[in-house]
Amino acid sequence: MIVGIIGGGASGMAAALAAAEHPNVQVLLFERQARLGRKLQATGNGRCNLTNIHANAAHYYGADQGKFASAALERYDVENTLDWFSELGLYTVAEASGRVYPYSDQANSVVDVLRLALCKPNIQLLTGFEVQKIRREDCGFSIMTPEETVYCDKLIIACGGIAGTKLGGSMAGYKLLAKLGHHSTRLRPTLVQLKSPWGGVAGLKGVRANCKATILHDDKAVAEAYSRVKSEVGQVDILINCAGIITSNKTFDHCTTEEIHRTMAINTVAPMVVALQVLPDMIARNSGHICNISSAGGLISNPRMSVYAASKWAVIGWSDSVRIELEQMKSSVKVTTIAPYYIKTGMFEGVKSPIVPLMEPEYAARHIIRSIERNKRVSVITRLIPFPYHFVRLMQGILPTKLFDWFFGEVFGIYHSMDNFTGRQ
Repeated sequence: MIVGIIGGGASGMAAALAAAEHPNVQVLLFERQARLGRKLQATGNGRCNLTNIHANAAHYYGADQGKFASAALERYDVENTLDWFSELGLYTVAEASGRVYPYSDQANSVVDVLRLALCKPNIQLLTGFEVQKIRREDCGFSIMTPEETVYCDKLIIACGGIAGTKLGGSMAGYKLLAKLGHHSTRLRPTLVQLKSPWGGVAGLKGVRANCKATILHDDKAVAEAYSRVKSEVGQVDILINCAGIITSNKTFDHCTTEEIHRTMAINTVAPMVVALQVLPDMIARNSGHICNISSAGGLISNPRMSVYAASKWAVIGWSDSVRIELEQMKSSVKVTTIAPYYIKTGMFEGVKSPIVPLMEPEYAARHIIRSIERNKRVSVITRLIPFPYHFVRLMQGILPTKLFDWFFGEVFGIYHSMDNFTGRQ
């Protein structure tokens, strides 16, 4: 019997080895690229995450609620997988997270043992073989390229998904299966990159950190998320509240109630709700730091951002009040309130500041970390903030309103900074 396998990735190589265990089977492994296992070499940031010792159907999501994965895991569980790799000669190690890697910490080790195992007399590798068409015959299949046709009795299609196009991912397998009458579910991304304009992000390639990303849409969700973080990661030592939105540069009379509620909920209420979960535990162990990111817009009134300014004024008032409460308790828990000028993240795209340039995100981030380390109370990011900003409250008290508005609004151009605002498009 001839068994044809289209796809020389991890599943294709495993299928070939399994089929070749039968002495009367001849295996033909077709791969359109020049080498087998290219995508496998890149998985796990080049380390090759083989499996996870905690793998079970409950961790798989989809319309079938893990039933598809359950059928496979019940027949071939994690222990079977590790035994199989051990028989191939691969030593493995499991991290505390449950991820299993080759002992060498190199994906090439996995690819090498699989390629070596394929060196059997009843396995033929056909690389550079791009299948264009499959024709079902009376007793098998014809595998066709523009140059040749190969026959097999049984056929396994293991082309892999479309992810990793630079490593050979394509729609080829889906198209071949569709022509044979098969149907596929809607394709959805699983692991996707987060894009950042900051050039230094390339230096973080391969770095892993234990963290949680959660959409917190109500008080109950916040409490549940905090409970999970404590059980899975541990106590929160530092909380940085930095969520913020600005909906438009409309004057207040054109704002909608939905924009008002949304801005206040994200900019003001959310930091309070999150801090309310974390603070009692910090007070109980007498350590911790809460950093609340407000805005220089919370220090001075500004037309065309009235609701945003109100939300940030509220953050400053609340955050610094909590600081005073903790000091009166003689608690070692610290609160830092950050009031930055416009930062070039795209959130304030279109803002014009004729005298004071917008801040680079890297500078702002460094300043925030230093402020936390030094336990600063209220921190206005100084390098790119007009010096008079530090005396806004005093100047509002001693200067006539018209003179104050002229100085900040016209001289520094603050009152016109939002005129051409577009925000993220």
